[in-house]
Amino acid sequence: MFIVTNTLYIKIDCENEVLKALKQYYPSPNMLGFINIEISYTKHVRDTTEFFIRTLWKTQEDYREWLTYQKKSTTITWQQQIQPYIISSKSNAVQLH
Repeated sequence: MFIVTNTLYIKIDCENEVLKALKQYYPSPNMLGFINIEISYTKHVRDTTEFFIRTLWKTQEDYREWLTYQKKSTTITWQQQIQPYIISSKSNAVQLH
């Protein structure tokens, strides 16, 4: 299993726009090696909301194939779509055996 995590800090009250972009961008479970997406968020007091996004893939190769497919078929990524709302972000990926 291959796990990709993203933590986004976005402007407060932009949660719906971010959720909509994420749901449109990722495939349905069991398509292209995609297993699941988990999204959670917490509002903070300093005008930010922290989003935690974890996607589960069967293999790293499935994830890479999907990225290649997305680059060819999508004119704008979810990151570009929500760029006006992002304050900062970080990503990580882990291969589980």
